[in-house]
Amino acid sequence: MKLFWYKIKNFFSKLPDRFKKTSIKAVYDSDLMNLVESLGIKDSIETGSYLCKFCATPITFENLQAIQKDGGELKFICSRLECFSKI
Repeated sequence: MKLFWYKIKNFFSKLPDRFKKTSIKAVYDSDLMNLVESLGIKDSIETGSYLCKFCATPITFENLQAIQKDGGELKFICSRLECFSKI
């Protein structure tokens, strides 16, 4: 019986190492315009100048799902499930 509890304790002690911690920052829809204006990218999004990181669909306010910072560069993800599920 001691061996069983030892294995259980050992298993649970390693759980935190198995999960990767991430930090997610979220913005309400009502604050999105303020965010893109502060980043200086409002006009580019309105004209569809940015492309989705995964499928190269032009990003607009209608399909903008996420913005990632990747090596100092902004990357955009569209609202297609196939793309959004990759982040």
